[in-house]
Amino acid sequence: ASNQLWHQSVAGIPDLAETADQFGSALAVGDFDADGKADLAVGVPYEDLGATVDGGVVQIMRGSVAGLTATGSRLFSEDISGIAGGAAAGDLFGWALAAGDFDGNGAQDLAIGIPYKDLTTAGGTAVNAGAVNVLFGAAGDGLNTVSGQLWSQGSAGLTDAAEAGDTFGYALAAGQLDGSGPADLAVGVPEARRLDLGAE
Repeated sequence: ASNQLWHQSVAGIPDLAETADQFGSALAVGDFDADGKADLAVGVPYEDLGATVDGGVVQIMRGSVAGLTATGSRLFSEDISGIAGGAAAGDLFGWALAAGDFDGNGAQDLAIGIPYKDLTTAGGTAVNAGAVNVLFGAAGDGLNTVSGQLWSQGSAGLTDAAEAGDTFGYALAAGQLDGSGPADLAVGVPEARRLDLGAE
């Protein structure tokens, strides 16, 4: 009773269902607008953004007293102003998702894996080095691009450096790993070949 079926061609959902988009490839649940009802983030990593093939998007459906609703549905991509990084072919934005209150403001935030993102490094372009984009939630408004963050192995303070083929962000998990305070984020880097701990 009251089961729901969601896809990109449901009325009120931004965009349309297209061949090979893979809507639902990744999912995360969180109360992004702090209204006491869970919302759903849906990864669509193979969504084309105009001529940008497989750039990827994430769609948000809000929770309500009747379950999920298309009213107020949002679509996020690297093409949206305020989201760091910029879309490129094959990024697969939305490959992995994790929800947690990373800033401790009472609204859940969303980490978005972009494991096949190319990064510019001191040594040139690191193909498929990978990155993670974090969007922050707020009471009433939900997820937004204000103060969003872009993380990679090249980010200050992170162990190791961004290298070609690392696929940083291939898997994500959020939780209070230290037992208190805001949520922490674990990032899978399955293709990393080494950790530079000071000895070559």
